[in-house]
Amino acid sequence: MAINMAIAETPKPYKLTAVKELPPSKRLKHSLYDDILNTAVASPEKLMKVEVTGKTAKSMYTSFKNRIKKRNLPIRIRVRDKALYLEKIY
Repeated sequence: MAINMAIAETPKPYKLTAVKELPPSKRLKHSLYDDILNTAVASPEKLMKVEVTGKTAKSMYTSFKNRIKKRNLPIRIRVRDKALYLEKIY
């Protein structure tokens, strides 16, 4: 007595495709945050408030933190009342 155990194949929620080579990166080599940091370093001011249209202090904090650490800049990030400040450390 043979029982047919055929299971209906359900469509997978993903798709794998073979490729010959990885496409080139579209990531920007220079960003708005790098421009802001360059301007801040060149400025004689010790404390500067940063405002970017459409960005919150929380979202900018991470980007600035990573760039400052990577470039080893003498700048500290401060967030007060939902505003982001860059403070030079001498």
